[in-house]
Amino acid sequence: MISNSFCPLPFKHLNLKSAGKVSACCMDVDFYSNDRNKSLEEIWNSKEVNDLRDSLLNGEQPDRCKKCWDFESSGASSLRIRELANTDKQELYQIVNFYKEHKKLSIENLAFLEIRFDTICNLACKMCGAHSSHKWAHAVKKDESLYNEMKLYGAADKIDLTTGRGSVSDEMLDEIVRLSPNIKRLWISGGEPMYSPKHYDFLTRLLPEADHITIFYATNLTMLDYKGNDLLDIWKKFKRIELRASIDGHTPELYQYVRTTGNLKDVEKNILRLKRYPNITLNSNVTVSILNILYLPEILEYFHQFDFNRFQPAIVQYPRPMNCQLLPKSIKEQITEKWNAFENKHRSDPAYTTDIIEGSKIINFMNSKDLFDTEWVLFQNYITSMDNHFNSNVLDILPEFKPYW
Repeated sequence: MISNSFCPLPFKHLNLKSAGKVSACCMDVDFYSNDRNKSLEEIWNSKEVNDLRDSLLNGEQPDRCKKCWDFESSGASSLRIRELANTDKQELYQIVNFYKEHKKLSIENLAFLEIRFDTICNLACKMCGAHSSHKWAHAVKKDESLYNEMKLYGAADKIDLTTGRGSVSDEMLDEIVRLSPNIKRLWISGGEPMYSPKHYDFLTRLLPEADHITIFYATNLTMLDYKGNDLLDIWKKFKRIELRASIDGHTPELYQYVRTTGNLKDVEKNILRLKRYPNITLNSNVTVSILNILYLPEILEYFHQFDFNRFQPAIVQYPRPMNCQLLPKSIKEQITEKWNAFENKHRSDPAYTTDIIEGSKIINFMNSKDLFDTEWVLFQNYITSMDNHFNSNVLDILPEFKPYW
């Protein structure tokens, strides 16, 4: 039997962050190692990894996993729950039993990796920051007010601002290529991976093992080529490509405000191109924040014109000022009422089943805490610093906030 807090990821997965750190997963608020000279094999059976494995096997809830515990306590889904549902139970029990007996695992069990090559990105999204976008890094380097706001929430002090991009080491990428005969899944994120030179080079090196590798992407889907090289020519050689397209607005105005400098029409053109390839699956994503939860029903109805495979939302917990739990009670009531109307409208339509399930979890998360009285001012200060930098105004996009400004 496994414990109620058990997560399969530390037994099959590593997350390679852009600043050279290696962690348990994308939700991990800590890291195993930031030593660029350590190999993945050394990290895989290190004390830090084994301590986390033991803690989860013992039914504990480690602080480093607090993002998942927060989601689950609010009734929302978590990465831990999704991975448990998608993991082969027989294979998992074999791995866990081996670990219990030997207190180590073969590097061959590392079948799933997430890679952030660097922080190179073509956008400066409002819910992001200097830790994940070199455009934000350059912005905070020039704007002291913006830097001070982001630093309060850990979004400006985790990278080298002289470069704005902390790359995964070439040695680690070499090691992944050597391990590729055993790799089943890769999750590639950024920055924006399609904008990264390391991404394209890495894919070409994986081609000898491409027929058994599935690659998942978190992408803004604004581009499908790299310096004139069409990524679709490479992707068609892999077992499967699954793209989670982050589209955070149903109108060009809302989309461009949330994903600064982004163009919704470019994304729509790329969606149509991807539909031609049978090994490519396209999923929709809303990065749900304080900036777009008001229009969640409209965004979901907008998605249905493209016939996405499934809806895979992401809820912004951090940076804290972008968390939808900060909203005023009256606006939360308005959002909840609108959501209930959406649910009643589409309840009998099977095409909306996943939307309703996942969307309801988002609404529950929003309503699970009331942070307006103590933390609304955090949002005001944070977004004002961004608006000043980009010469924009949140109240032009979200006039519903005016009574609370």
